[in-house]
Amino acid sequence: YVDRGRAWIEGGLTLPELPVLTVRYSYDFREGQKDSTTWGDISLTGNTANLRAIVPTFLELDEKRHTVDADLNHRLGNTDLNLGVRYEHDDIENSRNIRRRPGDPARDRYLTQVDDTTADLFNVRGSVETRFATNTLMVIAYAYTRLDTDI
Repeated sequence: YVDRGRAWIEGGLTLPELPVLTVRYSYDFREGQKDSTTWGDISLTGNTANLRAIVPTFLELDEKRHTVDADLNHRLGNTDLNLGVRYEHDDIENSRNIRRRPGDPARDRYLTQVDDTTADLFNVRGSVETRFATNTLMVIAYAYTRLDTDI
């Protein structure tokens, strides 16, 4: 089974003649187990020179993501001003669980590989859009993103 979910809340301030502010928080997750197979070693074939075979595995999933978005939009005459900020925090603690030499009573064993990753993403962006005429538009934009990851 794999459970996936998302919860969010969003709010905003939209008053006349003032900038429009929107703030959103969302939480995403994925957890459970997924069946899989992988190349492994097995000795039940009788061929001692080549011990490769497909062996059963499963993935243990535990992934969480927190996201905060804030946007500010304002119109001054024929100019639109936009500013946005985003922060994400990812926490991934997955594992691959492998059974090696299944059915061999002397050497049957299990192996677990853990994938532990955390990431923090920060993004800020802004733009100014001015319309001089119906066919003339000037746009200036900037974006900056910083990503810190621990694997």
